[in-house]
Amino acid sequence: MSGIILTSKRLRLKVGAFMLLMLSVLSSLAQSENVGIGTVKPDNSAILELNSTSKGFLMPRMTLAQR
Repeated sequence: MSGIILTSKRLRLKVGAFMLLMLSVLSSLAQSENVGIGTVKPDNSAILELNSTSKGFLMPRMTLAQR
């Protein structure tokens, strides 16, 4: 009987640890409201911040029919 109880406790610990990990991942995803490329910390007022000294930004091109 003690083996079953021990296994149940281990299972609960594993499930609890997994739930904490998933909660941590989900909360970090919910906090990331902006994206930065070439920058460590994008400005809070920007959705997307690009920073480069050697390259630029090329917007996608569409024909009139595609628009």
